[in-house]
Amino acid sequence: MGKEFLEGLEIAKNNLPENSKFEYEILVEDDQMQASKTAIASNKLINLDKVDAIISTWSYGGNVVAPMLKTNQISHFSMAWDINILNNGSNNFLYLISPKQFVPYFFNSFERRNYKTAALLYFQEAGSLYFAELFKKTAKEKNIKIVYEQETLGSEDFKTIVLKLNQANPDIIFANIVGADLENLLLQLKVQKVSAPITTLTGFDLMSDLSLAEGQTYISDSVPTNSFLAKHNKDLGKDPVYGLGNYYDAVMTLVSIYESWDGSGKPNKDWVNNKIKNLKGMKAALGNIDIVDNIIFYEPQALLIKDGKKVRISLDEL
Repeated sequence: MGKEFLEGLEIAKNNLPENSKFEYEILVEDDQMQASKTAIASNKLINLDKVDAIISTWSYGGNVVAPMLKTNQISHFSMAWDINILNNGSNNFLYLISPKQFVPYFFNSFERRNYKTAALLYFQEAGSLYFAELFKKTAKEKNIKIVYEQETLGSEDFKTIVLKLNQANPDIIFANIVGADLENLLLQLKVQKVSAPITTLTGFDLMSDLSLAEGQTYISDSVPTNSFLAKHNKDLGKDPVYGLGNYYDAVMTLVSIYESWDGSGKPNKDWVNNKIKNLKGMKAALGNIDIVDNIIFYEPQALLIKDGKKVRISLDEL
């Protein structure tokens, strides 16, 4: 996520308000997606740099950062799904749409298409595991039988996995995996001529070759508004990468909160966190943002892969 993070931050810096009340500085630490390095970087940011807010990446990062902020109440935006992060205090906010918002859309689609069975693949990460448990719970409530389930650990033998998946013969495959693993899965599905459709939550966003998912639909949590997209293309001559809007919106949320302060000096952390908690209707890169129970809420976007490109469709077309 490094490239996306940095691009989102850079665009946010270039869009800071003129004559702002404060001087804003963005510090970046690369944890290489390793929890131990997240802890080291967070300790530096908290105790040496004395930051006012931290944006962490994915649930592994959020679960490291959140406990470190219990005593100082530094605002924490976690690009994560794991709701357990919020148990560490009201200064923590999940800045990805919760799976609880996504899951009903998928199961509405399954019901419309009369799917009775599903296969579920997910990977070893707190957010992915949280999603898998919610998916299984909802499947049980909706009387959709999970006929094949697999937790992947990276560098998987997808030939064997797809062989077993094909034998299970699900109506729909839900693959909550990303990157090379998802591409390897799709390659094997084609090789073994598996006919079941496959969907994912943002997974196709992180693929380099979308043609592998031709004709498939999915939901993304990082599709910018048409106005943000047009401005980005005009300024940079290219489409924004996945995740850019999420990081941009996190920075601009903090800036808007601080700029609304009418007192002297800098607002205290309790005031800032309370303002974030009660945020409603903020116009942002990803749409109008609300914060509900410390979780960001905005409308997700359904997409169809057509001719190797992403095409916006309505959630009813998923």
